[in-house]
Amino acid sequence: MLISENFGYGIETRTPVCDYGCGQLAVKKFKTDIRGSTGRWCCSFSHNSCPANRRKNSSALIGKPKPWIRGGKNPSKRSDVQARMRRNHGGGFRKGEYKHSPEVRKMISKAHEGIPLSEVHKKRISETLTGRKRSAESRLKQRQSMLEFLSENKAPGCSAISQALFWKLYSEIKPHFQQIYFMELNHEYSAETGRFMYDFTVRDNRKIIEFHGDYWHMNPEFYNSQNAGPGGLKAREIWERDREKLLAAEKNGYAVMILYENAYKKDAQKSLAACINFLFK
Repeated sequence: MLISENFGYGIETRTPVCDYGCGQLAVKKFKTDIRGSTGRWCCSFSHNSCPANRRKNSSALIGKPKPWIRGGKNPSKRSDVQARMRRNHGGGFRKGEYKHSPEVRKMISKAHEGIPLSEVHKKRISETLTGRKRSAESRLKQRQSMLEFLSENKAPGCSAISQALFWKLYSEIKPHFQQIYFMELNHEYSAETGRFMYDFTVRDNRKIIEFHGDYWHMNPEFYNSQNAGPGGLKAREIWERDREKLLAAEKNGYAVMILYENAYKKDAQKSLAACINFLFK
């Protein structure tokens, strides 16, 4: 609806007013609305937001079933909707029933890449998994996943110089020992501690070689106890942690040799000979 206003001096304006009965000034003209009427003006960009239309819709629904509300009077339609949603999403909606389809899980996983978990979320996951025993299938999947990771990411978190030394050691001792562990060959070994992983382990004679980077382990030749190291730790804290790791292996019957990066760089052949002598003692 257009209202004409004459301001004199030959000036006349035509102002649109809502055609749905609220009497407010219109902001949009619809080509065709839900009732099939054409050319109607409305006070909102959606005719359902018009106050007059909202009152009409509310009055029309009084006493009628509302299947979208839990426990509505039309359960047949509600169950149809639930069945359709179950088909689309591959599961139910009660606790433990709902399961995303593989495609949806991939989309969710991709959307969450790089987003760190909150402390609340970590706690919830921990509580959910506490006491749960993994199935044989789950353990196999985890093993396959780890093997794929190791094949694509050689020695994650290990220095290239240490792995080069271990390969040389391996070529020298492999005819004599069967159970040899280091990251690029297979994986680091825990020496039955359940807490620590060791750089180079020979289980046959229970020997361990730890390669200490000068900075990462705060080589005492270059650092004092108060120097700050990786992760903001003091050098003395890092030494104490390394000592605890050493004692844990010795408690399980392993002999441990520590080789610092600086010593290896000064004389690689001498360091290699010392490692071989230690392993064959």
